[in-house]
Formats: sequence, structure tokens, C-alpha cells
Amino acid sequence: MRRTAAGFARDEDGAILVIVAVSLGMILGMIALSYDLGRMAATQSELQSYADHVALAAAGELDGVVAQAASGTNPAVPGARERAQAAAANFFTDSQTFANDVTGQALDSADYTLTFLRSLPALDTTDIAAANLATGDADAIYARVIVTPKTVPFTFGRAFFALLGFGQRTATFGAEAVAGFSSYACDITPMMFCVPPAFDGDAWRGRMMLLRSGGNGAAWGPGDFGFLDPSTVALDATGSCADLHGTSDELKCILGAVGSISQCFIQRGVDTEPGQKVGITNAA
Repeated sequence: MRRTAAGFARDEDGAILVIVAVSLGMILGMIALSYDLGRMAATQSELQSYADHVALAAAGELDGVVAQAASGTNPAVPGARERAQAAAANFFTDSQTFANDVTGQALDSADYTLTFLRSLPALDTTDIAAANLATGDADAIYARVIVTPKTVPFTFGRAFFALLGFGQRTATFGAEAVAGFSSYACDITPMMFCVPPAFDGDAWRGRMMLLRSGGNGAAWGPGDFGFLDPSTVALDATGSCADLHGTSDELKCILGAVGSISQCFIQRGVDTEPGQKVGITNAA
């Protein structure tokens, strides 16, 4: 049967096929793009996980120890930053799956930059500046890891861009992590003293030491010892030092404490003064 042009225009048979074809194309395109987006999200997660682990491994070595060269029979002592770099390179390995990388899928020390910080910006939204960088082993408190950006190519997305007339796209992902480490001594008598030269702590383990300011008319000698000021938690809250927190009498009462000592002190270092001190109060 022959049809006129007007009759063909009014014929609705098969119209749904056009809608199905267009919809199917869009659905398949979204599925294809979701595959590519999933690969990108996986790569981002892998790189961030690697950055986190490397930063934690490095930060665990930042104890403030300064490097010392070998002297006589004493071997060289590696500094905190050197040990942190070794821990970051050797302690943890990982891999990424989808990114193009000339070095392969493995993630190692060639895939990140490690720097050390002495402080952090006051706000998370503020960039880390030169003033935050550590200048030595003693002030290296934080480890900062920046993973080299990786390119994740589109697969199904290439056809999608070509059909829409767009240029081919690539996506690049990186990761950054900052970690710090602080060690605290808790529940100990808050007393400090500078270790004398050639002092062997193991040989004196379990023994008592007498701290004195001088005697028998002897001249004052150099020294640095005293009690740490418990600034946040009261000592011996239920014993002989109860109700003395924040007063000068508290320091006088420290050695007489009979209750639990609940104060913690950071082990990175304390502020001290040169010269011996007279009396418990002045030793603070």
C-alpha cells in the first residue's frame, strides 16, 4: 500500500523506538562514565592512603634527637629527620591500580616528597609557609608528604567525548598528608636534671641520686636540675598535697605526695635555666 507524505507524517507506529534508542544511549553513556569515575575515585583513595601511612611512619621517628658525628669509640648517631626518611622509605610499601605511571603500579620513595615542619598554620585553610618549615632535627615536629600527581586515563569516556565533539580529557590526582608525633611521660615524679657527660643510665638503674647545690664551702658549679611545674593537673589530689595546686607550697610538697601523680609531661624537652638552684621552690 502506497502512503502519501501527509499520511506518513501522521503515522505513530514505532515512535517509541526513537525514545528507547536515545534513552538507551544516555544510560549506557552514564554507566560508562561511572566506570571511569570509579577508577578515578579508587586512585585518589589509594594515593591518600599511601600518603597517610608514609607520614605516620616518618612522624614516629621525630623525637627531637640531633644527629651526632662519630667521635672516638662512639658511633655516629642518626638524627630524627634521617631516621624519619629511612622509616618512610622502608617501613611501608603500597601500589596503585589504574593511573598511568612510568615507574609502574608500585608506590615507593620516588613517588612522594617528604619535608618536615616546626609548626602548622593557625587555620586549615591557610597554606603552609616557609615559616612553618623545620630548620633542624630538634624542631622537626611534623612530617609532610606530598604524593606526585598521577594521571588516570578515560576508557569509555573517550568515545563519549568523541560523540559529543569534545576534545579528549585526562584527570590528574595527587594526595597530601601531615602527621606529628609527641611522646609524654605520665605518672612520674616531675623532676628533671641534665645528664652528666659519660653518664651511663643503665649502670645507675634502680639507684638513687643526691642533688645538691653545694657544700663544705665549695664554689657553685654548673648544673641544671629541678622540679617541673605541674600546670594542668593537680598532684596528689587526695594526699598530703591536696588543695595546693597552683601555689608555691605545691612544689614544696611534691616529694611528700602519697597519692597518684596524674600529670603528664612532654618528653621533647623542657625549659631549663643554667646554674644550680637553692631549695625546692627555686628549683621549679
